[in-house]
Amino acid sequence: MISIAVPANMETTLEHLKLSGRPVTFADRRDDGIVETTGDQVIRLRSYDIPLVVGFSANIGLCGSDMVAERQMQFVKRHEILSEYIYGRQFKSNQPTLDLVAPQNERIKTVREIEPGSIIATEYPNLTRSLLEDNDMKTDLFLDSQTTPDDLKEFITGCKDEGLVGMVIVHGRVPAVMHHLNGYGVYGVLVNESGKTLKDNNLKILERIHRITTQLIVDPDALKSEIAEEIEGLRKNLDETYIMRIKESEGPRQKERF
Repeated sequence: MISIAVPANMETTLEHLKLSGRPVTFADRRDDGIVETTGDQVIRLRSYDIPLVVGFSANIGLCGSDMVAERQMQFVKRHEILSEYIYGRQFKSNQPTLDLVAPQNERIKTVREIEPGSIIATEYPNLTRSLLEDNDMKTDLFLDSQTTPDDLKEFITGCKDEGLVGMVIVHGRVPAVMHHLNGYGVYGVLVNESGKTLKDNNLKILERIHRITTQLIVDPDALKSEIAEEIEGLRKNLDETYIMRIKESEGPRQKERF
């Protein structure tokens, strides 16, 4: 018996398991369930927490590659990626992407034009920092240490004085945060699947950070244990189902939305 972590906000992963002959039942609105055909345990979590629990309380997980990449920058022990599938919250959709965005009326067109003292609202501080540093920018993270001001206005002023681009961690609703920080140079990092969020909030893409797949990640130690054969069986089922029942039904994908 193996334990599997899935994202609470991605029903596609549960549908993938079901199509693979592994339907999951959750009782009494709980987030811990069971695979009816195998007895495997399933836990629904925030995507952010799946890389954390795989190797601790779960053997394997289905998770967006954006969050896997973000969290692996924090961990010494890395997961092994067994497979990846090109779907997000919907099967029949464009491949999701993680994008750095700006208001449509902003004059800048590229990440290199972001000025010191600007703020980026992000749930991905590690990937965001990597992008900025690759473009020769120095960064600071709000509330990252005792030396960082705990007043956001002071933090922004300090970033401008020291020639830094500041990052503020937000968990969802990035466009709303950008709107309410209007008056400052503020940008955002968000997941873009349909383009609707950008259109509804008058945003444009400055830089594509990451093309997102759904990855099957595993604790490397589990592959050396007595459950290795069961893990391989799950991987095989998911791969075959993706090729035969999911991928073929999606039709041609658009390479770019904008």
